[in-house]
Amino acid sequence: MCQGDVLHDVVCTVSDAAGVTALTAPYALVMSRPCDALRDGHIVVAPVNTHKVQLGEAGAKVKEIKDLTLDDMRRLFAGIRDGGRFTDTFYLGNIGTKDNTRYAARLSILTTIGVPTGAAERAAWIIKHRVASLGNEFARDLHLRLFATYARLGFDDYEWYPEPDLEVMITAGQREVAACQQLVTDASFAVQKLEAVGTSVAPKMREEVTKKQADQARAEAALAPFLAEQQRRAGAQTSE
Repeated sequence: MCQGDVLHDVVCTVSDAAGVTALTAPYALVMSRPCDALRDGHIVVAPVNTHKVQLGEAGAKVKEIKDLTLDDMRRLFAGIRDGGRFTDTFYLGNIGTKDNTRYAARLSILTTIGVPTGAAERAAWIIKHRVASLGNEFARDLHLRLFATYARLGFDDYEWYPEPDLEVMITAGQREVAACQQLVTDASFAVQKLEAVGTSVAPKMREEVTKKQADQARAEAALAPFLAEQQRRAGAQTSE
């Protein structure tokens, strides 16, 4: 057995105040160093669960699948392979299964399992539980990805923006809110015109107004933390 082996029918666990809980994970990825995975009685693994691939997304721009070019698809899958902003997700594909279900390992959740140490028993255990192994390039990449999972500290969502960047974020958010407001106004006016002449209004038109209002509320909610950060900074400067 070696680092990067994919196992099935093993139990990954987590513990909390209530005790130890078994995770629902059809597979597990061996994380222990090769020398430990080779002989130790306990190995560290990461749970592997199903992973949804959003083929309608290419970079930051959402496209319909029919609009994706070959290069769009290449970049899309490269981002999935490398983890993107989800550095703790290690993509494994369909692990050679007959269906098209994709899987990914959660590197932020590690657990220890027991393995037989006797040569014959260990060999039999490996035959029973190992279903795949990472290729050499992916096994090497696993080292960097594991490091990034625990070494990347992350940033506060709003306080880290330099002043010019915060301003451009707010302007973009205000532009989005204004666009949503215009759509609400247009949809509401279409309903009001029909009501003014005594024409019945189709339920779908009223639903459209409600939908546009919900879109505006979401845009305003997304912008609010940036405005709050701007106000916080203004208050801090005043107090100084």
